[in-house]
Amino acid sequence: DVYKRQMRPWLAGVILSSAKLSYAGYDAASGVDVILRTEAREANKPIMGLETPEQQIGMLSSFPEAGQLAFLTSTIRDFDAAPVELEQLTEAWSSGDTDAIAAVTLEPMRKQSESLYQTLIVERNRRWAAQITALLDTPGVAFVAVGALHLSGEDGVPEMLRASGIRVIRLPQAEGLARGWRTSAFHPMRTPAKSAEEARRTP
Repeated sequence: DVYKRQMRPWLAGVILSSAKLSYAGYDAASGVDVILRTEAREANKPIMGLETPEQQIGMLSSFPEAGQLAFLTSTIRDFDAAPVELEQLTEAWSSGDTDAIAAVTLEPMRKQSESLYQTLIVERNRRWAAQITALLDTPGVAFVAVGALHLSGEDGVPEMLRASGIRVIRLPQAEGLARGWRTSAFHPMRTPAKSAEEARRTP
């Protein structure tokens, strides 16, 4: 009872969101981020995060109470539909269909709460795009992996990079694959387009 009284809505929502994966038959330990991190360590590659766990916790815990409750309520309401939703998301991700990813995840989130969408997606994408831009100005080659929700639409990381004048090319599936994944791969290059408008038109 004490634990229940002290748990904030955002934390309950995060725990339930993680439980949805198991409920739908997915193993969080088999996630792409886990696999990539393991392979990077085995290859003695340096690893850095676009944000820290502390920043993630701070972002969620500082969210207004109404937003936290909206997140928790939505998670509870959609819990039973998790297998179907995650199957749709997996299919969209594996085929590189960013429009379908948006339809399954981002559009419902935005309808539920614009402030939640801005905090969890847009503001983070802006920070990440800025960090990726800085990486392009450093020597060597950097490999950056972000979640599927951050690749779609005008608020996605690729489009933000294009809008800032970075040339972003979507790689053919055969070139963007590791371990047989069929998902989308984007290649940002520090060769600037002639204008922001040209950057937006870059395939």
